[in-house]
Amino acid sequence: MLARRIRVAALIAIVALPIFGWADASSEGARPMWLLAAKLAQLALVIWTYLAARRATTWERIRHIVGVFISGLILTTCAAAVARGDLAALPLMLVIAVLAPAVLIPWGARQQFILVTVASLAGIFAYASGPGLGAAVPFPMLPLAVAFATSIYAAAESERHHRDQEVIELARRESENRFRVLAETAPVLIWMMNAAGKCTYLNPEWERFLGHPITPRDSERLWDNIHPEDRLAAQTAMGEPTTRREPWEVE
Repeated sequence: MLARRIRVAALIAIVALPIFGWADASSEGARPMWLLAAKLAQLALVIWTYLAARRATTWERIRHIVGVFISGLILTTCAAAVARGDLAALPLMLVIAVLAPAVLIPWGARQQFILVTVASLAGIFAYASGPGLGAAVPFPMLPLAVAFATSIYAAAESERHHRDQEVIELARRESENRFRVLAETAPVLIWMMNAAGKCTYLNPEWERFLGHPITPRDSERLWDNIHPEDRLAAQTAMGEPTTRREPWEVE
């Protein structure tokens, strides 16, 4: 849950703060009431996103919140651009707003396609409604189309990678669980050692063998449980095959 909230907060900061700062710096000559309305809508959107993220308990809910936030931010930003009559930087803002979630959250091509559609419609609306259209930079459809298509591909690949990682993690946990069940129920002595020769695991069968509960000392000084006359032979028999990664046998 903490990681999800951090991801949402980072997304808000990355997308919202630069856009808000640019809007404040470019407000000269704007229609005050329209710009104020757009800014208040953006502020309400950020507050709603924060409160909704605190209550969210599932990844699907988080993805929905992020989608609403970014879509609303794009629409209100375009409305602010219309109020200012300044459309020159709008294509770059749309590209940043669309690419950011594609690489930050694994929400898939479908959600990204919806976001791209919202951004495209918002951009067309801004340029169609903006004053002084003839003096504005022409809406660069081809570069935007390439960037938007790239974002859809990136979102799909991010989701696929996330799904593959989940499968790998699930397989690892299942493997560890199978080992734990086998080791804890097997009627033989099982132990694990690291590269330094220190014992890191003793299975419960050692308690019956030693005749007392396993203690940290048993793990740290496993060789002390071997008869002194047999200790050197056991260490030699175990050390060489371990280095060569071969089976070994000793009494």
